[in-house]
Amino acid sequence: MAGVLIAAAIVGAVALGFAVFHHTGGNSATGSSAGRATPGRTAAGSARPAGPAVLSRHAAAWVAAQVGTATISCDPAMCQALKSRGMPDGQLRELRRGTTDPLGSAVIVATPVLRSQVGSRLSSVYAPGLLARFGSGSQQVQVRAVAPHGAAAYMSLAKADLAARKMSGTQLAQSPRIVIPAAARRQLAGGEVDSRLMTVLTGLAASYPVHIVAFGDSGPVTDVAPFRSAELAGSNLKAMRAILGAQQSPFRVAHATFLRLRAGQTVLRIDFTAPSTFGLLGSGNTG
Repeated sequence: MAGVLIAAAIVGAVALGFAVFHHTGGNSATGSSAGRATPGRTAAGSARPAGPAVLSRHAAAWVAAQVGTATISCDPAMCQALKSRGMPDGQLRELRRGTTDPLGSAVIVATPVLRSQVGSRLSSVYAPGLLARFGSGSQQVQVRAVAPHGAAAYMSLAKADLAARKMSGTQLAQSPRIVIPAAARRQLAGGEVDSRLMTVLTGLAASYPVHIVAFGDSGPVTDVAPFRSAELAGSNLKAMRAILGAQQSPFRVAHATFLRLRAGQTVLRIDFTAPSTFGLLGSGNTG
């Protein structure tokens, strides 16, 4: 199967830039798995108690760095915090009391104020996908993916995408072109890696051996918020970066940056924006 995977990547690299894998049938998974902390991961909140203002700043910084150009619903104070981070007015949908429907946006930043306004419909109807959370209890700030067709449809698509990610991830983990540590191999085979990231890694492996150091930038539950970044090592990092820069949406990375780790190793860190796109490894539907 690994040979089939790499062969598909080679064809895609010639015709489209990268392969998109299509799977039908197969078993789907229903269980959740918590995202593990890895270098570069930013979605876990503060490790010690922090006040509402600090949590809001952390959430605003995460959204500004991770969400990209998607439309964001927020309460007036959070919208202002996001503007101060450089996000344009046109990207923000302000939700005031009495206008709590986030549909039409891709992400909602659920502060305590906004959660009290929306109530239980926040997760049960509008935004079931938890991308990040900051703090705990009544002061927690949550960043959630909005479900344009309802929570049931969103979770069904997420479940199918997880099954497809497990299938493709297992194949990719077995590729002789991929060098990968045990922890990252388990994450890949467990469907915990974003399908866009898997696709570009497969495309790179068609041209160069790929040494994956670690995955990062997952949410609290990788079923709906898988790892969206990877740190790559090797002797062909500049060439890989050039290949990545030539790709088109949805496989164009948000950032491709050279970093020096504490051990002195230079890596290429690539990442995609949140939320993840579901359906790329299946029938072609996206959510």
